[in-house]
Amino acid sequence: MPRTAAGISASAGIGPTTLRPRARARTVGADLELRAGRASEARTYAQEGVTISRQAGLRTFEAHALALLADALRLIGDLPAARESAGLASQIAVEAGRLERAERVHYVHYKVLAEQGDKIAAMMALTRADAEVKSKLERFRRTELREQYLALPWPRRIADSLRSETDGPAPSPVVVA
Repeated sequence: MPRTAAGISASAGIGPTTLRPRARARTVGADLELRAGRASEARTYAQEGVTISRQAGLRTFEAHALALLADALRLIGDLPAARESAGLASQIAVEAGRLERAERVHYVHYKVLAEQGDKIAAMMALTRADAEVKSKLERFRRTELREQYLALPWPRRIADSLRSETDGPAPSPVVVA
């Protein structure tokens, strides 16, 4: 019998310390299912990740689970629900100030908004994603590390989307030596 978020919450004596690995497992599971092209399964994992994260008060995990849920819902075709999840994820990322992988959270928000045809809001989300990339670049002292970071899938997707949206080359990130 698979353990669900509801089953986990019903267990006595479970707190944030023990829920963290479960929340992480659900978000990783959702990510892997998305990579495998199984959006429905990703949705299930992400929904459980959201529930567990909220129960434990793990806002950063909640943001990532919501972003994964939004991406799954987008792929399934439920754009209104995807927009709600992506908006909540992005809001948590903004409120957190610094959130690991915030560029992905904002990029998913961009994709959902763009698919809904909300060009202005989509560009705002894409701008936030790009700002996260630039902020991370500033933390790397070595040029090689900045180049490696820019070659990762999410920064590449963001740059490609910027280029596509502006019909020109993506703005060069500021590289501080």
